[in-house]
Amino acid sequence: MLELFEKTVAFRRKRVVRIIVTYRPEGDSVGTGFFIDAEGDLLTCFHVVFGKELRNMRNDSVFQAITGQDEHTRLEQYIQQRISKIEIEPFNGLREEVEIKKFDERYDVVLLTTKVKNDHRWFRLNLETRTDYGDEVEFGGFPMAVGYRGVQVPFAVTKGIISTFLNTQVGGENYEHIQINGVNLEGNSGAPLFLKDSKKVLGIINGNMIRGFQGRFMGVNGQPFDLSFAIPLGITYATSLNTIMQNTEILNEI
Repeated sequence: MLELFEKTVAFRRKRVVRIIVTYRPEGDSVGTGFFIDAEGDLLTCFHVVFGKELRNMRNDSVFQAITGQDEHTRLEQYIQQRISKIEIEPFNGLREEVEIKKFDERYDVVLLTTKVKNDHRWFRLNLETRTDYGDEVEFGGFPMAVGYRGVQVPFAVTKGIISTFLNTQVGGENYEHIQINGVNLEGNSGAPLFLKDSKKVLGIINGNMIRGFQGRFMGVNGQPFDLSFAIPLGITYATSLNTIMQNTEILNEI
C-alpha cells in the first residue's frame, strides 16, 4: 500500500496546485489546477478563474456593461477590469503569480502560465485512451472542508467509477462530459482526472451534483422535527482532455 502511495498519490500531489484568484474591488475564488509541461503551463477551469460559470457570467453587471464585441472579447476585457491577480500555491507552499495564456469559456477551461519559469514538476497527458463504463478513476484537489477557509483546506483524494457519458451544461456550454459516481465538493474544480494508478491526466474535474435526504420525524411529545442529512449519493462531472484538444485551441501547442 505504501509503495502504491509513493507511485501515485505522492507523485500527483507534487504536480497539483491550489488556485487563488483575487478580484477588484473585493472577493476571491479558490480552486485546483495542475502543470502540463516543463514551461510552467497549467490547466484549471474557466469558472475557477472567472468566479462564475459561463451562464452566470452573462448575468454579471460588470460583464453586461461591456458592449460592442463578441462574447469572448468581452470576457477578455472583463479580466482586465475585474481580476486583480491570479496566484498558485504549489506543493512547497510558496505562492507565485500566474497569468492567463488562453481560455475557452465554452468548454470551461483556462490555460495559465507562470511569470517566472521555475522548475515545476508536471504531468504527461493521456489524449488517446478511450474511457468506458465502469472504469475506475481517481482525482485529487482542494475540496472544501469543515473548519477550514478556502485557502487553507488540505489536499484530498477521491476515487470513483465512470457511470456514463452525457451531454450537459456544466460550467460551459452543452457538450459531452464524463459522469463519475463519486462525491466532488467545491474547490476540486480544475483537478486532474486519472485512470486508477495512472500518472497521466485524462481529464479535468469541472462539476458536481449532490443529493441528500430530508424528512420530518416525530420527536418528544409527538412534536415533529426536520432531519436533514447527506447520504452518499454524489455525481462528479469531468471533461476529457481529448474533448478539449479536439474542440478548443487550449492544447494545440502541447
